[in-house]
Amino acid sequence: MIKVNHLKKRYGKEIVLKDLSFEVRKGDIFSLLGPNGAGKTTTLECMEGLRNFDGGEILIDGLRPKEALKKGLTGVQLQSSSLPAAITVKDAMKLFCTWKKIEYRGDLMEGLGLEELSNKKYKTLSTGQKRRLHLALALSHSPEVLFLDEPTAGLDVEARANLHKEIRRLKEEGTTIVLASHDMAEVEALSDQVGMIVKGELRQLGSPGEIVGNIEKEEWLEVCWRGTIEDFPEEFLFQWEKNKEAYRCRTFDKINGIREILDFTESRSYELLDLKIVKPSLEERFLELSKGGI
Repeated sequence: MIKVNHLKKRYGKEIVLKDLSFEVRKGDIFSLLGPNGAGKTTTLECMEGLRNFDGGEILIDGLRPKEALKKGLTGVQLQSSSLPAAITVKDAMKLFCTWKKIEYRGDLMEGLGLEELSNKKYKTLSTGQKRRLHLALALSHSPEVLFLDEPTAGLDVEARANLHKEIRRLKEEGTTIVLASHDMAEVEALSDQVGMIVKGELRQLGSPGEIVGNIEKEEWLEVCWRGTIEDFPEEFLFQWEKNKEAYRCRTFDKINGIREILDFTESRSYELLDLKIVKPSLEERFLELSKGGI
């Protein structure tokens, strides 16, 4: 559905995007993951047709981004957007539907829980309500491709869960979704494919499982004892880190690692409260890729 070939972008002398290439399959949720300033939003804006780029090519179902936007192939929810303070929720939807020459989308209003807010003015809406309204407006013309830039930023737990549910529903209906986020748990939970951007470079591309699988076979053992451990286990063959109230060690051999932990605990007469195996995560992979500074 989307092809990005050798995308380059600079602002003055600063190179923001360095030769990015990737593809997005039809019906997939594709996430751009990276820290603030990595180039996620710039990449998204180039794909949306909202920003010019300096080199490379972007095709959305064979069309250039501005052509795709003009033909209604794409829908966009910006990272930061606003409407007139006094406009009501219902009038905002009417305005967009009139502009796009389509019938009023009462089904979207109801489906996204906006019908009960119809007569509320935009300035009185909560952050989560505004996000839902912006999503409804982006979906009003039933685009085949939906771009979401930090869609859950600033939302509470319930609002995030509801928006995630809506994103999954759209995927089930065949919508191709491109999501930019720095929330690694969100990306790992939602995405079919992930592109990791660090300093304008695409450092990793694949499914969350494939990216995590690229970490060597080490795992973390997380251990919690009662009280303070005075004699830090320096003799262990794995690296230890203090993590809140527990210790974490990275090991390639969890069987022997567990054995050493139990032997250490028994020899010092410590009380072991918890011991668990922690699998590598997308966050671990991202931190590994971004070593040397972000």
